[in-house]
Amino acid sequence: PSVPKPSTAKLTPRETLDALASRFHTEFVPQCMAFTAHPPADAKTRDFEYKKLSETILAQIILKLDAVETDGDEGLRAKRKELVRETQAMLGTLDKIGKPGGGGYAG
Repeated sequence: PSVPKPSTAKLTPRETLDALASRFHTEFVPQCMAFTAHPPADAKTRDFEYKKLSETILAQIILKLDAVETDGDEGLRAKRKELVRETQAMLGTLDKIGKPGGGGYAG
């Protein structure tokens, strides 16, 4: 019996943006909210979790957004720009908690 191969069909720019937005909102936003609501008390653990989360968002969302070609479609450009802004805002929130001297954690 043959094993079905994963689809190698290339996503359209709109599908790529939708997939990235979905991943950001369902996977990363909840993790960020949990981290900011209850940051680890231990400085090393907090620093590790902060770096892991922020670097993963940069690699898995921001860099992939940068690679999406909108081919002059203003609607797609606006959608990409909004998701970049939203992602950067979340990274900024993480910075307040995770960065040394960020001022978000007094523990």
